Amino acid sequence: MKTLYLLPCTCGRRLEIDAGQAGTQIDCSCGQTLSVPSVRGLRQLEIVAEPGTVDSPPAAWNPVRGAIFSLGLLLAASALIFTAVNFYWFWQYRRLADPAEFALKMSYDEVDRMGPDEAVGTFRNEESTGLGVPYPPPWVEYDKIHDESGKRAILGLVIVGAGLVASAGSMLGRSPKK
Repeated sequence: MKTLYLLPCTCGRRLEIDAGQAGTQIDCSCGQTLSVPSVRGLRQLEIVAEPGTVDSPPAAWNPVRGAIFSLGLLLAASALIFTAVNFYWFWQYRRLADPAEFALKMSYDEVDRMGPDEAVGTFRNEESTGLGVPYPPPWVEYDKIHDESGKRAILGLVIVGAGLVASAGSMLGRSPKK
């Protein structure tokens, strides 16, 4: 087992070094370069009782990491709201089991709301002008909204994941030297 020594830095941290590093230079996480004393000079330094008992300083937080972390969380939160809205519309416009039955019910409901004179007038109008320009039935539009909102919800989940990965990635690794 190697004997480890504590090399003090002016920032207050103490870095673990061993005799193999004697005469070299090491960098503190504060950015300062420290000269490791010779083997003879190591004897004047404090010895670590157990290797690993001194906590090495965590990687320094810097503005770039903070910005990446914040933007990643903002992206994830925004995408989560986007995903929730699209899942809501996906659920609201779910596919109909029998579109023909739906169309008949809508037609019956419309006719039921009309009075006798209005129903005859509507019939006479349709008889003289024709049914007009064909339009897609409502369930076709509902199916379209259902499909699009499902795709957007999945895209939102992917963006949520990307934002969380960016935030987590900003906390890993070593900080660049200042």
